[in-house]
Amino acid sequence: MIIDGRQRGVLKVLESLVTTLGWLYIVVFLTQIILSLLLWYFNLSFIVNELVIFPHILDTIKVFAITLFIAGCSFMILYLWGKYNIRKYGGLTAVNSRQR
Repeated sequence: MIIDGRQRGVLKVLESLVTTLGWLYIVVFLTQIILSLLLWYFNLSFIVNELVIFPHILDTIKVFAITLFIAGCSFMILYLWGKYNIRKYGGLTAVNSRQR
């Protein structure tokens, strides 16, 4: 873990669970990006024919819209989490002044 504090067992388990789920979330999306790029590189004509032709264009737009919505929600969660941490624990200047 990043922070090695004096926490109760329940909090350590919860922290480990959240950290593991966060890393799995990151790994899944990185794997999806890499696989998508590889598939696109090796079979571009199939992707273009299936995604860009008119009968499938609405499905493609729907997938892009859902992806943008999920990305926006993820950004907002991380942004608000960062603001909460700054408000609760202070900025970096407060940490540096305590260490002196």
